[in-house]
Amino acid sequence: MRKRSWLPALVMIPLLAACNQGIANGDKEVTPEMDNVISTAIVEHNEPKFEKTDEQFEVHKIYGTKEGNGTIDVYLYTLYEGYHLATGDDIQAGASLPAHIQLKDEGNRYTVVKYEEPDDGSTHQSSLESMFPKKLAKKAMKDEGSAAGLDQDMKKKVHAWLEEG
Repeated sequence: MRKRSWLPALVMIPLLAACNQGIANGDKEVTPEMDNVISTAIVEHNEPKFEKTDEQFEVHKIYGTKEGNGTIDVYLYTLYEGYHLATGDDIQAGASLPAHIQLKDEGNRYTVVKYEEPDDGSTHQSSLESMFPKKLAKKAMKDEGSAAGLDQDMKKKVHAWLEEG
């Protein structure tokens, strides 16, 4: 009898998962164009809320999408941070939280028609559950407190910017 090795399967599972990060489970695949529109909208939404910094970055984890009535609902977790060249990779401003963004597809050009974040405080969970489908809200709640594991993606962006500057 020949023994089978599970090692190739164990190596392939994380690789396949990594390839699908950023691609949504749901009705619509999130394209690079949609990703750019989402990141830009989040930076523009957060920039006036925080102390001015030299550069702001955003990374996100997509939980799912829903397409209908000419729009695409994207359910995600976002990590937003601001930096100064003089302070390097020390975070000067930031936020991490779930968000719901609704995009309108205008012939491969996307615009944001709705952006919402859950409430703070005692109504946080209930507002998140009203924004997200139940299954996706549970995933987002599990990711809170760990920034959805987006720290490494953020560090890559920040370090690339610092090397340019």
